[in-house]
Amino acid sequence: MTLAVTALSVLAFLVAFQALGIVAKAREAIETSRQTARVMGDTTLDDDAKEAAVQNAAKTLMIGFGGLVLRIVGILGAAYVPIFLADALGIVPQDTTLGFMLRIDVILASTVIVIAGVWLLARMRR
Repeated sequence: MTLAVTALSVLAFLVAFQALGIVAKAREAIETSRQTARVMGDTTLDDDAKEAAVQNAAKTLMIGFGGLVLRIVGILGAAYVPIFLADALGIVPQDTTLGFMLRIDVILASTVIVIAGVWLLARMRR
């Protein structure tokens, strides 16, 4: 039963990861940083224009950082739900599940399975 709870936890993590759009938000932050670097290197702009652009980018990045933190908390919370429910219902104690999930063989196996699954889904979408 521990394996089933672990699988549900990993599945919840992946669903939340996709649903909360963390990759898109991270890409937005990267693009803001790149755009700001281009502005800083633009010789046609004066220092005031550059300063305004940097301040605007800083505000955007701070808001984006907060959004990423909230999304990460949501993803981790979603992954914890199956563990919590299994413990609350007396199916598998939380310590047993977490101990199982921290084993190196389980970490490696779940990583390989998730990467293979993501790769296959990407191939099927093309």
